[in-house]
Amino acid sequence: MNPIFLDRLKSSCYRKILAAPILLIITSCIETFEPVTQTFEEILVVEAIITDELRKQQILLSKTTPLENNEIEPETDAIVQVTDNVANTYSFSESAPGVYVSNSEFEAEVGREYALSIETSEGGSYKSGNVTLTGTGQIEEIRAERITNANGTDGVAILVDGTGSDSNSTFFRYEYEETYQIITPFAINLDLVVVSENPPVLDTIVKTREERVCYNTIGSNRIILSSANNLSQNKVENIQVHLIARDNPILKSRYSILVKQFIHSQEAYSYYETLSRISDLESVFSQLQPGFVEGNIEAIENPDKNVIGIFEVASVSDKRIFFNFRDIFQDGNNPPYFVSCNPDTDFVTTSPSPNPNEFSVIQRLLNQGYKLISYEEGFFGGINSYTIAPPACGNCTVLGSNIEPEFWED
Repeated sequence: MNPIFLDRLKSSCYRKILAAPILLIITSCIETFEPVTQTFEEILVVEAIITDELRKQQILLSKTTPLENNEIEPETDAIVQVTDNVANTYSFSESAPGVYVSNSEFEAEVGREYALSIETSEGGSYKSGNVTLTGTGQIEEIRAERITNANGTDGVAILVDGTGSDSNSTFFRYEYEETYQIITPFAINLDLVVVSENPPVLDTIVKTREERVCYNTIGSNRIILSSANNLSQNKVENIQVHLIARDNPILKSRYSILVKQFIHSQEAYSYYETLSRISDLESVFSQLQPGFVEGNIEAIENPDKNVIGIFEVASVSDKRIFFNFRDIFQDGNNPPYFVSCNPDTDFVTTSPSPNPNEFSVIQRLLNQGYKLISYEEGFFGGINSYTIAPPACGNCTVLGSNIEPEFWED
């Protein structure tokens, strides 16, 4: 799922658009307070981009919420359709609250006009203007290079070179998904279990699932734009889409990033520029109050009614790279693990037959997900003691999925 406007923009950007002008007046510069919305207008939020990828396309619908509400409210049970100028109609069905997926696969084609129509469950009707795919493009190269930025951060920059097909393909936007491998520092193929509560007895069983190696995927959370409009060629180079500090745990083992490049119309590019400026505002109390950002969608019955969002078609290309920490950094130590796994402070050792007080502690920790990380055999055989540690120290599924992604390469 790659929504046009990310959740951070929903919770930050849209709230700044709508809530900043209607906050309670600040009566003191010293006392802290919780801002409260005095008046509120519920507005439809549309996240709609049709691409030139042959796939089931996706459109997201939601509603604005008051400033003090952190939840995203989906727009459910709507009728969503995309039509083109050659008599094709593509209907969408709701696959999850507020998520609408086309019933069939289709792709945007250059020069063809497309329009979006929405009917909400409350009887509201909305339509977009006609939009066309202005051009296509390709990611030429992705590179991972070690850099030190202006703030002195030593890290790895993900850099992209991209091209557009012609003079209509000069407005670029980038998204990424990063996937990193998680390898627990302590892992054995046994779990510690309670055999008996009275008398207290502990024993081990063989694990039934992988808990040593996992993977986690995170999407980009900001708008990344570049324009070749003022350049002699339809090409951009060395666009930094991501910077990762060398001490970030996600670099500890193997890392991969998938970068997507979108070719936009000038109208859509300008819209994203405005959203980007709003999302970068540090406070809704800034002297620069953002106001309302107008897209290309309007209410049919009442054209003056506000709608947030833009419907567009775009060309998409993507590339993926992999690297290990030592591919980039040849000096110094690897990054730390995601959580503390200090034997002196975080580990607990117990005997197979603990006393009642000790047993109650061990049972509580096991219920909290503590994992067996080692055991000590007695001099004459048998087990002398077990050592358990916080969940993530011996169970990677606390931090990610133990299912290796299909695209993964070791």
